[in-house]
Amino acid sequence: MPRSPRLRLILAPLLAIGVVALLCLGFLALAQAAERGQSETLLMAWILAFVVGVPVAMLALAAAGAWSIRHPRREILPNAGARIP
Repeated sequence: MPRSPRLRLILAPLLAIGVVALLCLGFLALAQAAERGQSETLLMAWILAFVVGVPVAMLALAAAGAWSIRHPRREILPNAGARIP
C-alpha cells in the first residue's frame, strides 16, 4: 500500500473526531451566548458560521471531491461513430 492511502486511513478517524469536537464546542459556545440574550446569540451565531462552518465546509467539499475522483459517475455515451436515434 503506498504511503498516501495509509496516511489517509490513519488521519481519517482523527479528522472525524476533530470535526465532531469543533461542532460540539460551537454548540456549547452558542448555548452560553443564548444565556446572555438575543443580541449575543446572533453575534455568536455569525462568528460560529465562519469559525466552525467554513472549515467544516472546506473539509466536506474536499472529501466529496476525493470521493468523486475515485468513484466517477458513469454516463451513458455512445461509442465513437455510433448513430444516435
